[in-house]
Amino acid sequence: RKCNKSMANWLLRFAGDDVTLSQIDREFCAEFAEYLRTATGPRGKVLAATTARTFWQCFTACLSWAYRKGWIMENPCLRLELNERPHAVQAKKEYLTIEELRRFAATEPEDHNLRAYLFGCFCGLRWSDIKALRWCDIITSDGRTMARLTMQKTKSELFLPLSDSAVRWFPPRESTSDISPIFSLNDSGTANKRVRRAAREIGITKHLTFHTSRHTFATSLLTRGADLYVTSKLLGHASVRTTQIYANIVDERKRQTVDLWDGI
Repeated sequence: RKCNKSMANWLLRFAGDDVTLSQIDREFCAEFAEYLRTATGPRGKVLAATTARTFWQCFTACLSWAYRKGWIMENPCLRLELNERPHAVQAKKEYLTIEELRRFAATEPEDHNLRAYLFGCFCGLRWSDIKALRWCDIITSDGRTMARLTMQKTKSELFLPLSDSAVRWFPPRESTSDISPIFSLNDSGTANKRVRRAAREIGITKHLTFHTSRHTFATSLLTRGADLYVTSKLLGHASVRTTQIYANIVDERKRQTVDLWDGI
């Protein structure tokens, strides 16, 4: 409702209060989309790209609701090309390069937070899933180790094969209970601080959070030529389009590397 009210205020500024549904056609929607991208607010600031996209999605949802009610014959927003619609700016995803990951792993940390971070770099699980991981979730069969878990974010079940490089970061088992957690972790804020401090000690100045272990896993696999679809399944993504973001990062790194020749 808050989004609806804010979007409505911008719509009123754009079109006034005497516009009828019959006047909202493709051209109107295209002009409103452009307005959201470029108009300035009361303080003279242009809407943030993410906010403009949120308002656009809200506007589109309202017209879809009007269509379902039978008040309009179609939702004209859906006739716009993708490049005509407001888009959020893709946030930069920090990750460790393969060389930085080697340096981090070489420290052989005892801290469970750091071991969990390195485990995440080699398996791609989120903080919440690693924190929830119990010894009973680990299955070993025919020399292969797998983790069976329900992902905390999506609530979908995942059977994740674990490499030896991931399993080596399990801490020594301190409890005989199968339901005891594998990693004894602090809160995420404390864990993030410990990861950044450990990284600084070996000369890595990137703004690392626990989630960068997941980015590291994805980019490392794709850099080494892993299949995009398989990587998507290992990350537990519902759509391969989400994983494509990491592929774009790898492609950009390749272009930057090739461009180094221009300076020789």
